[in-house]
Amino acid sequence: MRILFDSKENKHKSPFGCLRTDEKCTICIHIPENVCARKCFLCVESNEGFYLKMPMTKSHTIDLYDFFSVEFSINHVGLYHYWFKIEQEENSFDFDNIRIQ
Repeated sequence: MRILFDSKENKHKSPFGCLRTDEKCTICIHIPENVCARKCFLCVESNEGFYLKMPMTKSHTIDLYDFFSVEFSINHVGLYHYWFKIEQEENSFDFDNIRIQ
């Protein structure tokens, strides 16, 4: 099993594509239960030094996957890179595969 996130899928990122200033965006990542994720954070950073780390909420578990989600908006136009920080009991790691504009 692997961590599931595809920014082109509405179940993972809504709305699809670029965001307007102050537009609400919902991000959901599916993490296999056997990863034993205690916490998950969405980290957002711009080239200009803006950085935001938001805790995600575990909403439910389906078919051995824990669903973590967060809703946010950004009030500055720019290119942002985002990734997930996943915390386990004694470890943490980044899951990174996305660049958005």
